[in-house]
Amino acid sequence: MREIKFRAWDKIGKWMIDVGSIDWNNNCIIRPKPNDYPHTLDSTELMQYTGLHDKNGKEIWEGDIVAIRRENDGTWESGDCERAEIEYYGEYGAFVLTIYTVFGGEGYESLVGSEVGKYYRERIEVIGNIYENPELLETK
Repeated sequence: MREIKFRAWDKIGKWMIDVGSIDWNNNCIIRPKPNDYPHTLDSTELMQYTGLHDKNGKEIWEGDIVAIRRENDGTWESGDCERAEIEYYGEYGAFVLTIYTVFGGEGYESLVGSEVGKYYRERIEVIGNIYENPELLETK
């Protein structure tokens, strides 16, 4: 069973927040440290952990930007990679990769049950997130 956890982007302060728990009744995020002040849900964007790790063992979260090495013989250094945003599609109940190709198009691929899901540990590397590094998804 995968671990359920969240992080949040503070839209006002422009920084990532560790989430200890969510108080839905009072519309706020309780931070893990006792001295940290709570944040309202209205001033944040919640992101869920996918339960997966990249090639370096880093957790993969909704909102992350990843580099995907497609070919077995490709190298990270050669730039033989595509970039994708990790998104959750509620209607499918799955995390997906929204892939931004070098040609400016978009494609979608499930993070679980696909070739990318099968080989994510070797082929995916978290390189940023959509809030702190949106330029990583710019196409040429």
